[in-house]
Amino acid sequence: MVLESFGLSLVFNQHFHTKFKQVNSSNLLIGSVYEFFSSLRQYPYLKENYTKILNENAYLKEQILQNSIQANKISDKFSEKQFKFIPAQVINNSITHTKNYLTLNKGASSGIMPGMGVIAKSGIVGSVKSVSEHFATVASLLHTDILVSAKLIPSNVIGTIHWCGYNPLQLQLLYIPRHLKVEVGDKVVTSGYDATFHTDIPIGAVSRVELNKESLFYDILVDISTDFSTLQHVYVLENNLRVEKESLEDVTRAYYD
Repeated sequence: MVLESFGLSLVFNQHFHTKFKQVNSSNLLIGSVYEFFSSLRQYPYLKENYTKILNENAYLKEQILQNSIQANKISDKFSEKQFKFIPAQVINNSITHTKNYLTLNKGASSGIMPGMGVIAKSGIVGSVKSVSEHFATVASLLHTDILVSAKLIPSNVIGTIHWCGYNPLQLQLLYIPRHLKVEVGDKVVTSGYDATFHTDIPIGAVSRVELNKESLFYDILVDISTDFSTLQHVYVLENNLRVEKESLEDVTRAYYD
C-alpha cells in the first residue's frame, strides 16, 4: 500500500511539473505577445517624444549660434535671429551615384524652400533642391555639381569643397594657394560666405596634401565628417536674410558686368 501511494505521488508530481512547465511556457508566450502589442501602442508616444527632442535640439542650435554671434561682437537685432533650424527625417538616400539626393519628410508646409542648407549633428549635408507640400529633395554633398565655400582651420584661408564622384568618404578642397601652410589633420568648415550655410559648420579634416611643381594650388583631400550611409535625422537652415543678401549681390554684379 505504501509503495502504491509512493508511486501515485511520483506520477502526480511528474504530471504537475509538466503542466507547470506548459503553463509557464504559455505565460511566457502570452507575455511576449502582450509586450509586443504594448510596444506598438507606445510607439506613437515614443515618436511624439522623439519629435519633441528634435525640436528642442533645433532650438538649442539656434541659441548656440546666437551666442556665437554675440561672442564675436557682431550682434544686432537682425543677425541674432538670422538662422532658424527645421528638424526633418531622411526617408530616402543614395550614395552610389555621381549626383546623389536625399528625400526629407518635411516640405513647404514646414517652411522649407529650395536653396536652403541642410546639416546633421556631424556637419554639412547638402542643399534643398525641390519641395512639395510635405516633402523635400536635397542635393547632397555627394553630388558633382555641388560647390561649397569652405575655410581651413587654423589658417582661415578660403577654398571650395567639391566631390569627385567616386569615393563617398572623401572630398576635394580646391583653390588653396601654394604659399600657404596646409597640414594633414587641419579642420575644414563652412566659410559663411554664401547665404546657404552659416560659418564654422564641420565639413571634415584634411587627409592628404600634395603639391605639383608647376601648380598654383594644392591638391587636397578631405575626409568627410558626415557618414551619409547612416544618415537619418537632419536640420534644414532657414536664412531670414538670404533674399536681401542675394538681391544686393545680384544688383552689384549686374552693375559691374
